[in-house]
Amino acid sequence: MAGPSVRCAVGDPDLHSKPPEGVRWKMPKYVINRRFEVGEDDMPEVGRRSRQIIEEEFPNVVWIHSHVTVEDDGRVRTFCLYEAPDMEAIQAHSELLGQHTIDGVFEVAGDVTPADFPPIPE
Repeated sequence: MAGPSVRCAVGDPDLHSKPPEGVRWKMPKYVINRRFEVGEDDMPEVGRRSRQIIEEEFPNVVWIHSHVTVEDDGRVRTFCLYEAPDMEAIQAHSELLGQHTIDGVFEVAGDVTPADFPPIPE
């Protein structure tokens, strides 16, 4: 079921947004790329079940948000952001959820926005 596991870091770490001085992130954040075996109409039930599994079995995992796409064959792919103590917690949640394969789990090295890259003065 599990796909590749990769730690993702891009470029200079000083370009990544960081917590304020003296503050540490609670837990690592992960982006999970999943391909579901169901279509868009079935996803509300999958989402409810995912939330229930987290609330009942993984109180130390936080589902922050998901981006959802529908592929040409009608199946759903998601890119979900979680806060979790480790990748194993993400994998265990996914195993209980079922109905999908994981195409990648990536630890977030940082966040950037366009504001992190001001224009170069002429």
